[in-house]
Amino acid sequence: MKKHGVSDVARSTGLNRESIYKINGKIKPRWETIFKLMKALNLPLTMKSI
Repeated sequence: MKKHGVSDVARSTGLNRESIYKINGKIKPRWETIFKLMKALNLPLTMKSI
């Protein structure tokens, strides 16, 4: 798995580093932000019934 620095992720997503650092459980990010981060980190979105 490739390592990603915050600057790399910020560049890939178009978000600034400060916005990424704020996503630590204290704020509720928009779905668009989560999706951009998942795409930049190459994380798949899967659904599973429970």
